[in-house]
Amino acid sequence: MEDVLETLLRLTAEQDQHIASQFADLPFSSSPSTVHVHGNTNTRGIEIDSAVLDKMDERYELLKRAVAAFSKFADQKGLENRAGRNHLTRAYRIPTEVYIQIFEWLRCHSRFRIKDAMNVSHVSRLWRDIALETPSLWTLIQPIRKELIETFLTRSKTAPLEIAFWIKYEIESESFVERVLSDFLAPLLPHISRWESLSMNQVAPRFLAPHLVSPAPQLRALTLSKRGWHRHHSLDIFRPMLFGGSAPCLRELSLAGAFILLSPQNLPLYSGLTKLHFRHVAFSEDLLSDLLLTLNSSFLLEELHFYWKFLDLWIDSEDMLQISSPLPSLREIVIKGTVAPVVRYILNSVRPPSSVRLEISTTLEDHEDVRSVLPSCSDVMNTLPSLSNIDHLLFLGTSDPCKEILSLHGKVGAAQLLTIDFTMHPDTESTYADTCGNVLRSIGGAQTYFPSLKGLTFRDITTRQLQPRRLTQVFANMPRVDQLAFRSCSQSLVKALTIKISQNLFPHMTSLHIHRSFITAKVLINLVRSRANVDDGARVNSWTNLDLGKSNPKATRPDSWARLDTLVLSRCDEIDASAVATLKELVRDVQWDGSRHIGSIAKWSKTPSARGSNEP
Repeated sequence: MEDVLETLLRLTAEQDQHIASQFADLPFSSSPSTVHVHGNTNTRGIEIDSAVLDKMDERYELLKRAVAAFSKFADQKGLENRAGRNHLTRAYRIPTEVYIQIFEWLRCHSRFRIKDAMNVSHVSRLWRDIALETPSLWTLIQPIRKELIETFLTRSKTAPLEIAFWIKYEIESESFVERVLSDFLAPLLPHISRWESLSMNQVAPRFLAPHLVSPAPQLRALTLSKRGWHRHHSLDIFRPMLFGGSAPCLRELSLAGAFILLSPQNLPLYSGLTKLHFRHVAFSEDLLSDLLLTLNSSFLLEELHFYWKFLDLWIDSEDMLQISSPLPSLREIVIKGTVAPVVRYILNSVRPPSSVRLEISTTLEDHEDVRSVLPSCSDVMNTLPSLSNIDHLLFLGTSDPCKEILSLHGKVGAAQLLTIDFTMHPDTESTYADTCGNVLRSIGGAQTYFPSLKGLTFRDITTRQLQPRRLTQVFANMPRVDQLAFRSCSQSLVKALTIKISQNLFPHMTSLHIHRSFITAKVLINLVRSRANVDDGARVNSWTNLDLGKSNPKATRPDSWARLDTLVLSRCDEIDASAVATLKELVRDVQWDGSRHIGSIAKWSKTPSARGSNEP
């Protein structure tokens, strides 16, 4: 290239000298092609002009070729210069092993897509070389062009494959689905021994099953989904034997709108599972019984999920086959979107360990409550022993008047083991208040699901959901509770805690938390005074009026309840510093943050008498 540069400079100099010598002695004229002397035409000028032009064209062409060669040379030098500079930066001094770890972390990200692998390989030559030597970066196979699928299969070498056939739009033509599915699986089937994960939507058993006949020794996760669920849709059942009955590493099975028939050939697919999820599967009574019976061999099962979209399944648990499937490894049971008898039948059919977490969402009909959902108290120690360890319950109402729901949350320490969301069945005739009262009443009584219960929290419970007189009935037989909290609840519900001769709720309560309440200072002081062991004359007078013939003095004397020891107040409207000072004389530990509810501040700011005050 140095010779090309030297030739380019030499030709440029010669061109300048030659043009200067040719035109130095020529006179200027009106015509550039002829010279007139004494009326005669001089043809020598024409010859000189033509030779000069030919020579100029020849040298110009040579000059252009030299410039092109020099430009190519300059570009190459620019690339070499940039590569040299890049290799001197810190990024290029990172060991290859670190880059491989970064690419593998990128591949494990939940939002990783095929285009991410392509983008990584286009950053630089160094990144491309490392990306091509990282097989795990190319293991995700999605619906793309056939030649790209083959490229990914080649670059992934022998690494396990993750295959995802998910189409966002709904395909109406079955023939089109069959053609697209066949084209997608054609290059992948020879590598079925490398499949680690297979997830597909819009699948139809008659199209997919004929392709899944070979063993899949590395398959760990299988997800089969039917796009769109409608009440009139029938259940898609895979009846033939899948994977030749050999998928020894299968641990996660998720079926949505489809089901794998529990035939002897397919039973091995269920035996080694750790996660089993069903979504919108239209079970029949017999099919559900067969499934729960099959779980007898699933000793490794850790998660069991059921999601329903329609309340079509109704069973009579007394007429159903009684099943007892021990599941020693089960950590989580989720049942959502069905009626109470179905939930109870499933819970009665499994035997999980005491640490299992239970999450339920069900509908209640007339006169149904917690006892309609959970196994009987006599069987609960065998079926759900975790309930006996729950020491705190949260009753969560609804802040939206149009949302008819009540939630029950149970905790053991900081771990939440129980969540039940109750909604009213569309055909029920009970009112929301009746349903709410039935649910709360069912947790008490002589036989209770929660013998270790020590704390209760009420949140977003109003008099619309629970009247104070019903509260007295609900918790008359509550187990021993020493911690009680009200969060965004009606004042009348908190007021019901005031001890009277005919009413003594939560006699063992030592701690009371009130958050975001409109309770007045007078009501709160009277409540606390009734639960404090002080002789201020008021309670003495109430005891002198006691009709000993109608009441049991032993059961209602001041010794029969615990002293309120802790009172925590936050964002209470009517509580001020003077009220807190009075409360501190009655209770050992009073905690008050001095804040007000946002709604009360807006209300206070609009009051004319308060506009001149400096109190926030």
